[in-house]
Amino acid sequence: MRKTFLFLGIIALAFTLSACTNVEKNSVNKTTNFSNEQEEGEEVNIESGTYSANAETSSLKWLGERIVGSSHSGSVDIKSGNFIVEDNKISSGEFILDMTSISDSEGSERLEDHLKSEDFFMVSEYPEAKLRINSSNMLSSNSNEEIVLEMKADLIIKGIANPVEFTTTLKEENDILLASSEFSIDRTKWDIKYDSGNFFEDLGDRAIKDQIYFNIIVTANNK
Repeated sequence: MRKTFLFLGIIALAFTLSACTNVEKNSVNKTTNFSNEQEEGEEVNIESGTYSANAETSSLKWLGERIVGSSHSGSVDIKSGNFIVEDNKISSGEFILDMTSISDSEGSERLEDHLKSEDFFMVSEYPEAKLRINSSNMLSSNSNEEIVLEMKADLIIKGIANPVEFTTTLKEENDILLASSEFSIDRTKWDIKYDSGNFFEDLGDRAIKDQIYFNIIVTANNK
């Protein structure tokens, strides 16, 4: 039986940006609200198997902010992804992001070029980033037929690997499993320190927050 499954993953792009255009922040909600509000409901079962991500129907949106004033948002393409589901949990997997696809929601080529430069992701040398799933634990299921998982993974950006943990909510609709998540990372852990107030003095309004926020949806087909 062919099913579409959704996994959240991804990775992370850790960026914030140079001064270009202001962007509304409502494209990515910075507040994550999952397991603490889950109500127990009937058990939800996900078909076990190996899943392949659907790049065309998956999305990763990011948001970066200055300490004062402006923000920027955009997206990165999910190039590929495979993961294994066992007993309603994701036991392992790997997702690849196409860092050359980094885009600004306002279409600023200047900003996009800056994100691809040595100040941020060094795309010429590191055209891909990876998220390797190590394990997951079920936190709860609820009356909305959702499953909530706590994911443990390694995020690799610019050849630097750091452990990350995040929560994803899975829901099946019309033979499609949807997973969504909102979370943040500290970009400086991946040596992305441009205009960080923790590494440079006297930046004033130019300082960029170290946190990058993500809103992710990934769909996948059961092989």
